[in-house]
Amino acid sequence: NIDVVRGVNFQPIAFTGAATNDDLKRERITIPDLLHGIEEQTGGILRADDFYPIPCVGPIIDLVESYTGTPQIKFTAHQHCGAATYVFVTEQGIVPVNQIVDVEEFFHTIDTTAKGLRKGGKINKYLTLIEGVKHLKHTLKSESRHKIDFYGLITNALIHQNFDALRAFHWNALFIGTMHFMDNYNYDLNRVNRCCIHYATPDGRIIPFCTYNSGPVWREEVWKKFAHPTGDSPE
Repeated sequence: NIDVVRGVNFQPIAFTGAATNDDLKRERITIPDLLHGIEEQTGGILRADDFYPIPCVGPIIDLVESYTGTPQIKFTAHQHCGAATYVFVTEQGIVPVNQIVDVEEFFHTIDTTAKGLRKGGKINKYLTLIEGVKHLKHTLKSESRHKIDFYGLITNALIHQNFDALRAFHWNALFIGTMHFMDNYNYDLNRVNRCCIHYATPDGRIIPFCTYNSGPVWREEVWKKFAHPTGDSPE
């Protein structure tokens, strides 16, 4: 159903309600558990190491910002908050992106190009882009038997930066990811400090999602402070 499904995102349960210790022991699943489960249930078509931490996309955002000169929203999430990959649907079945391209080298090339663009100057920008595009093509795995124009799709998206270019990429690719919100049993201040999903409260505060529902549990304080009666309850 690649023509209608653009992504599948799994959310391991966070125990922020009335769960007992027995519930926790029986139902706890972590991101590594999920990824190994996907590998097992797909018969190894998708492997646990096909997935990458969410903030790995940082170099792409830096490249767009350096190229356009326009500040971009950056995914600052901690590496333990989530993981994701892309798979392409072919006549032979689904193909993880890292069977088509050397992902680590791809991001290294993107990062190097972004740093080069930040030096400024029209000539430097032109030469840096040419060098970057050349190295980007070298990140493709020559031994891959899958005929997918990943190079064309990704360069089109990076150059044009519009919905048409992104649509062409996503029409051929399926996003598979996971995000695990924290609870009192796996609370991590390092993750809180890098949170990129927040609640906005009526008094102008921005509260990290996981501190709203676990840890300090700001939710209850906010509810009590801003609650309004809804009238008499129906009999």
